Amino acid sequence: MNYERKQKNYYRFTLLTIFCCLSFASLLAQCIDQVVVEAHPCDPNNQFLVDIDFNFTNDVSDSFSIVGNGNNYGNFAYSDLYLTLGPLEGNGMIYEFIITDLENSDCTAIGVLESPNCAPPTDCNITNFYALAMECNPDGTFSVNLGFDYENPNNDFFDLIDASGNIIGTYLLSSLPLTLPSFTPSGNVYEYLQVCINDNSNCCAETEFNTIECPVPDCFIDNATFDYSECDPNNLYEITLNFEHDATSDSFNVVNTSGDNVGTFAYTDLPVSLGFYFPETNIFTITDSENENCFFESWSIHSCLNNCEIIEVTTTHLCNNDNTFNFYVAIQSSNTSDSFELLLNQVSYGNFAYADGVIQLLNLPSSGVQSINTTVVDSQYPNCTGESGNYNAFCPPNCEITNFSALALECNPDGTFSVEISFDYENPNNDFFDLIDAGGNIIGTYLLSSLPLTIPSFTPSGNVYEYLQVCINDNSNCCAETEFNTIECPTNNCELWNLVVEADDCDADGNFLVDIDFDFANTSDSFSVVGNGMNYGNFAYSDLFITLGPLVGDETLYEFIITDLENSDCVIIGEFQSQNCAPVDCEIFDLVVETGDCNPDGTYPLWLNFLTQNPTNDFFDLFNANGNLI
Repeated sequence: MNYERKQKNYYRFTLLTIFCCLSFASLLAQCIDQVVVEAHPCDPNNQFLVDIDFNFTNDVSDSFSIVGNGNNYGNFAYSDLYLTLGPLEGNGMIYEFIITDLENSDCTAIGVLESPNCAPPTDCNITNFYALAMECNPDGTFSVNLGFDYENPNNDFFDLIDASGNIIGTYLLSSLPLTLPSFTPSGNVYEYLQVCINDNSNCCAETEFNTIECPVPDCFIDNATFDYSECDPNNLYEITLNFEHDATSDSFNVVNTSGDNVGTFAYTDLPVSLGFYFPETNIFTITDSENENCFFESWSIHSCLNNCEIIEVTTTHLCNNDNTFNFYVAIQSSNTSDSFELLLNQVSYGNFAYADGVIQLLNLPSSGVQSINTTVVDSQYPNCTGESGNYNAFCPPNCEITNFSALALECNPDGTFSVEISFDYENPNNDFFDLIDAGGNIIGTYLLSSLPLTIPSFTPSGNVYEYLQVCINDNSNCCAETEFNTIECPTNNCELWNLVVEADDCDADGNFLVDIDFDFANTSDSFSVVGNGMNYGNFAYSDLFITLGPLVGDETLYEFIITDLENSDCVIIGEFQSQNCAPVDCEIFDLVVETGDCNPDGTYPLWLNFLTQNPTNDFFDLFNANGNLI
């Protein structure tokens, strides 16, 4: 096996787990392992590519296949790794990639990827943001009640940020108004908070509110933890200490089992090294330098007689359709026993063999956002442990569509007909739905609030019954389908209709371009455009819309006569009054400036407003009395 490529895959897997979308490899045979599935950025078509790489042993054939989600991505040579698939739809769905050796069907591995949501965000706005200090806590913090109104958020969460720009936490918008149980006061008269829609730094609001004075808590030291280095040739290992503390001085002392003073350390230096040790058991007493009654005693148990190590614990989850989810745990370890205990948030879920590979905990109850810390404890060496860190498992409530109906209405000149659709829904994950035809093509995406909805143009299939499907946007698990009676519409005569003539902005030379578009039926493949004594040329219907020009922007009434090239009676005419493209000077007027009350730091807010005419762009510069740019 190529060691260098293996190392590369390991770090790519780690980065993908932390920063990108949901990715997970299920190891079913040892001949293929360490599958990496990594998404590219979204393209302008709301799609993305995906890179796949993995390790393999020497006893595989020369090629393998990849399938998943009903798709056969093809056969590939191992020598071609890594490989790129796609483009795939960036709609937030779970993609599965099943990799199988072409000559050994038992040699297989699975990679899972939650695709990015490539849909462009809509304009977002936060208003009426307030915060109110409530009650003191024993540790000197106090609770805060907060709330705000919002429009068009790009997801279901928001970030709460303090005056230093640190994120206090991420919460569901549906939890508003929210009580923050513990807020650390700044010592100022006014406290500051900011809210931003999660992953959208352009949709934020801020507020200041009166603080409350809470009594200073008693000094405490607690929850000491020890990390151990690898053993040296003399079976010595280094111990690194860390712990929680509050209301302490600036330093602390550590005394070991023998009563020797290990040293005095600054709290700001935590975690700190306590030196090298041989015994398995050491007792350390931690005491605040200025308060002998503020201390904590902790046991350190470690041995160099075995090198058991839980290297990494990786977790992920997949939501089910019954308000449950499946939780997956992968463990990388060395020098362990044959089994381990698995705990989620300190609750034991049983003992498992390392040889089992990926551990699957199925049908766990889902209750919105759940923070899960996974701990692995070796069965023989209880000090040989590993943790995943906090993992947020979120599954939205089940979505359902019922009473879906469709009714054919009236024929259109092009042989299509209008259709009225309606349905009921519960727990949609967003405000839109997709309408899909029998070929699996999305006819359009519409607001749920627009129901019942009339589709102006539906192309008949030629069958007695037509088929339609609706799915909540970005949720392929929440769909319904129906069949309805078709109607026969004549499609004999060449027709042109719905002509749109639209001008672009003026250019620097006083000219402009014009866009032309229209609907057509039963035509040849091309048409001509003339008008005002000019022949603009011949164009293919497949090229619509088309752009003509540049034309002179002098308020001329432009005429556009569009004629099918094989049927001179198939004509449509449009007129357009051009704008005046002569340049106009920019002007600023009605400037109003108001000052507010002073801030504690000696500054004060300033409000200004003014009107403009013909600005050259969307921004303005603000200068002070010294001519300096503010």
